[in-house]
Amino acid sequence: MHGYRHYAGCVGSKTLWVGKDASVYNYTCIQEAVDAAQNNDIIMIEPGIYTLTSPLSIVKPLTLIGMRYCGDFGVKITCATAMADAVVKIEPVVCAATCEIGFENILFTTGVDNDNVIEVNNTTVAQNLKLRFVGCSIEVFDAASTGRGISVSHADATKNIQVHVAGWGWQKLQAAYFTAKNATDSLHVYRMKCDACAQTAALESSADVIGFNFSMWYSQFTHNKATSGGNGTQSARSFFSFTDDGAGAFAAIDGNDLIGAHTEIIVA
Repeated sequence: MHGYRHYAGCVGSKTLWVGKDASVYNYTCIQEAVDAAQNNDIIMIEPGIYTLTSPLSIVKPLTLIGMRYCGDFGVKITCATAMADAVVKIEPVVCAATCEIGFENILFTTGVDNDNVIEVNNTTVAQNLKLRFVGCSIEVFDAASTGRGISVSHADATKNIQVHVAGWGWQKLQAAYFTAKNATDSLHVYRMKCDACAQTAALESSADVIGFNFSMWYSQFTHNKATSGGNGTQSARSFFSFTDDGAGAFAAIDGNDLIGAHTEIIVA
């Protein structure tokens, strides 16, 4: 298949294929493949727009990989109408000390205003959770949306949630929200465009008095929320790492946010 990247599965895992042509693929619906998969399996998704009528629910450690043409997304996961819910819901059940879930080369977006794109809920069965997004974009419907690109919540201070988002400089991570409960909760961003919306900052953390660890390398961070001091035109391309104690809305990153951080920042 010329123009595609190919992936090898981990030892002990199997690969399930999803595609539009039922005569070729065992699964034409992503949720069916997710439900059939065992822990640590890989789901390969053939190029296409996959429009959901209910949230894609993931409760086990898996890796979902979108096949793509070089330099562009081949797979888009979205919804056609308002579901009053997220497009993707990650609610892990007990599987191991750490549940690892990965996504590669997928554009996630809402099809309508005000829905969240990805919701992570670790409150029901609390355990360590590691999420990995490689070459993905997480985008809200439009700039006026009150929805969030990714919303992370959990309630167990003895467990941590780590989110790693990496791209090639043009993928987006929009309107992220993180509930911090554990001192090692963290969001790591590499070569992404971090955008805000009219109603939601590019990154907000909860009011819990706990250190929230945020690292960003070679990314663009747009100042876009008036209540956070942004003017809608500035952006930062930077390498920095800092811990914030308490609530924060980081649509406008300034010196107060970066006290004690290793910082190299250019504001344009």
